[in-house]
Amino acid sequence: MSKPEGKTAKKGMSKETLDRLTKPVVSKKPTDMDKDCTFQPKLCEKSLELTAGREKFHTRVETDLANYRKAMDARVNAKPGHTFKPNVNIPEEYVAKIEKKGDFEKRIMDDIETRKKKKAALEEQAIAGFTFQPTITQSPKNVKVEGKFLERVTKDLEARKNRDTAEKKDPECKFQPEISKNSTKIMKSKGAPKFKSRMVEDLEKRREKQEEIKKELSKPPKFGKKKK
Repeated sequence: MSKPEGKTAKKGMSKETLDRLTKPVVSKKPTDMDKDCTFQPKLCEKSLELTAGREKFHTRVETDLANYRKAMDARVNAKPGHTFKPNVNIPEEYVAKIEKKGDFEKRIMDDIETRKKKKAALEEQAIAGFTFQPTITQSPKNVKVEGKFLERVTKDLEARKNRDTAEKKDPECKFQPEISKNSTKIMKSKGAPKFKSRMVEDLEKRREKQEEIKKELSKPPKFGKKKK
């Protein structure tokens, strides 16, 4: 059978190649690494004077590594913070009262709770002065009242905004005016647009007239020229 044109047959991998690729790589470390490193740089006298009191490069690197390890260990095994305890001159009576109330955070939370309770008590006292209780009529049997008054008002306002009067017409509004033939002929001859567009056009004309009147009134008055 002849091979299809445009397609090449897949070449297989031999066993030797597979064994060579899957064989673990063993890195051989050289025994004498410094045997070929014979280069020794020559430093000038000025450089030797500057570095005379300094430690060697390898010792400096080792000290930097040791300091880095110490910093990392201190970061991992960090000591608990906020160890400062100031000496405050407070009488023993106040100290005993404060210790009974607990630590600072507990005192703050207790203070917030007491403030809330006082606020609620003041509101109850203010409301207690309004003794008027209106009598509310019961809703009809078929009408379901859902939610409170403010919720119903907001819901009604949203419904009014989203309502499209063109598509949703009231079934009770069945009145359709009859237009005379003469009126239809006039409308067709003039090619007048719809009612809303005509109203908008009329308003624009009225505004233009008002602007013209304002401009005329703003001009200075013209008097007759005096005779010589």
